[in-house]
Amino acid sequence: MTEKKKTAYDTMSFEDLMTKLESVVQSLEGGELSLEEAVKQYEEGVKLSKACQTKLESAEKALTKKMTDNGEQPFELNDQADQNKE
Repeated sequence: MTEKKKTAYDTMSFEDLMTKLESVVQSLEGGELSLEEAVKQYEEGVKLSKACQTKLESAEKALTKKMTDNGEQPFELNDQADQNKE
């Protein structure tokens, strides 16, 4: 079994990650960066986005476990969205 390498993002809250990601996006949208700096900022943004996604998936798993442990139906965002379309 492979262990996931811990990053500085693992200790940050979702809200802090989003704030940092928003800052990166604003920096990129500003158009004032050199190409090299823009590439670095883009790479940082991708890492932040992945960290946010990981935190969201973890929260969804925790909610699903809590709900199923209590005898309730699993928490499914996709199913709810599909039902609203019908």
